[in-house]
Amino acid sequence: MKNTLFIPLTIIFLIALGCSTSDDEALEKKFGKQINKNGLQLFYTDKITEEEANRMVNFLIESEFVDGEEKTIQLNKNGKTYEFRMVVKKGIEQDQEYIEIFRNFTLELSEFVFNNSPVDIHLCDELLNTIRVIPMSPASIKENSFEEVSNTNAYPSDLVQNFMNACMQKGSNQEFCSCVLDKIQSNFTLEQFMEIENGITNGTSYPEFVAFTKKAREECLRSFN
Repeated sequence: MKNTLFIPLTIIFLIALGCSTSDDEALEKKFGKQINKNGLQLFYTDKITEEEANRMVNFLIESEFVDGEEKTIQLNKNGKTYEFRMVVKKGIEQDQEYIEIFRNFTLELSEFVFNNSPVDIHLCDELLNTIRVIPMSPASIKENSFEEVSNTNAYPSDLVQNFMNACMQKGSNQEFCSCVLDKIQSNFTLEQFMEIENGITNGTSYPEFVAFTKKAREECLRSFN
């Protein structure tokens, strides 16, 4: 399975986290077990099974992403959402062309590796610290349409109340705030929303989510006019 998506991706990765054999134990303690294959250095945490890690490696090989050049990946899982964490060159996280590539990539990882489970991409520095998260959402699948999707993860009542209070404190009425929340809840699972909320609190940038909520507010404003 050849995937042209990886052609531009091959130029954006930093070299792998170089280590000698004596460093392997320390690296695995910090980043998880590792698989090395033709330049690919893939770590996976205890939230990821060996089968899932090997399936990822095989996918990257079949896609011709594994090409002898050194690249570092880490797999993790947060709740029901898989995390594809990759070391990238500084500045890539601001390049909208690559952001679109990554957003499409989440869909392919979900379909071909993780049995259609949600997948977020974390763009990381050389120490695998997250510098930007690109969340997968049904909005991505539907090209940012607001067609409702099935969402069995209803938001808890306290989260809904906090959202409504914060929205209405800014001068919006209840109907408008409820409309915006409905669109968010229809397009983002609870796990995704909580991850974004926590990330924003910790200073992580989510421009895609900001753009989504802006469009949601515009849709709701038009519906009440």
